[in-house]
Formats: sequence, structure tokens, C-alpha cells
Amino acid sequence: MAQQFWVAMINPGAPWQTASGTSLATAATATISPEGAGGTGADPLVAAYQFSEGLMIRVKARGIYTCGSTATNATWALYASAPGTAASGGTSLATTGALALPTSVSNLWWRLDAYIQVRQIAQGTSTSTLYTHGEVMIQTATPSGTTANIQVWPMPATSGPTAADADTTVAHTVALAATLSQATGSPSITCTNFTLETCC
Repeated sequence: MAQQFWVAMINPGAPWQTASGTSLATAATATISPEGAGGTGADPLVAAYQFSEGLMIRVKARGIYTCGSTATNATWALYASAPGTAASGGTSLATTGALALPTSVSNLWWRLDAYIQVRQIAQGTSTSTLYTHGEVMIQTATPSGTTANIQVWPMPATSGPTAADADTTVAHTVALAATLSQATGSPSITCTNFTLETCC
């Protein structure tokens, strides 16, 4: 008999599927994925000991961005954090490079797709090796005719997946953060959709 495997959403229902995340509009790093009551760090939980070798977490995020006439770089990053902790204060799973946004654009779309895979759990310790690999795609201009006007960047910026260690004996939130290099001209990044699915 063939083995059966299941896909389950970690962050179903409100508030993660009923609201956008907090827009980033300052020269800072902040969580942009939708959060639960309590704000910072109130992201969907991966329970303690839920990580097992071969577990896969599929991440899908969608949103919009705006950039004024001043050159601005943006970075997207995935984090695993202790509950109640800002995403950027946790374990960095993967990050893009600093991406140069096109100037003088408004409400163009971006998308992120990534996989977090548990490659190894060290026996007798609380450390797991999490491999993360994905990409970020952004629309660079309003489509004209058959021109796609999109750019794609790897996540992480270096080739191949990044390996990170996380204490799997405690619960973790998984969150998406972004960084803007400057705030002149009112640039902004908003996450409108964020889903996490476990495959096991």
C-alpha cells in the first residue's frame, strides 16, 4: 500500500487570512506578515517537537509595494522566532540581497515562494538543521502589451539553500520581515497574503 502524506495549513482563519500585515514605510526592518493579537511576534506557531526529519514547510506570500523617485533598496527575510519576539530578533532562515526597487511606481505586486526543510535533528540536543530555499519576484512596471515587466531574485542571495539551527524543543513563530534602505518619497511594502503549510 502506498504511503499517505498530508498537507496542513499552520495559519488558517483569522487574523492571518482576514487582514494584511502592517505596512513597512520607514528605513527599518520589521515584520510584514499578518500577526495575531498582541502584535510583535504573534505569528502562527510551529509547536515544540513538531519538527521532524523530512518535515517541509511551504511558504507563500503576496503583496504590493510603492517606491518614490528616490533610489531605494528592499530586502525580504524569513525568520523563526520565540513567541512574542520580533521576527528580526529570531533565527534568520533565509534572506534576499538588497534589491534595487524601480523608482516612481505605485502599488505594484511582489510574491515570495520558499521551502523550509528539516534536514537533520541532532540526537540528544535541541538543535535542528533547517534548510531554506526560495525566490522573490517583483513587478517592475505596469504591463504594456506582451511585456511581462518582472524580476526574480533568489532567496537566499547566495547559491543553494541556507542552513540554520533552531531549538525545536520550544515553539517557534515563522514570520516574514522586510527592510527598506531609506524613507524619502514614501516607499512602502505590504504583505497582503501569507500562508504556511506543513507537508509530512
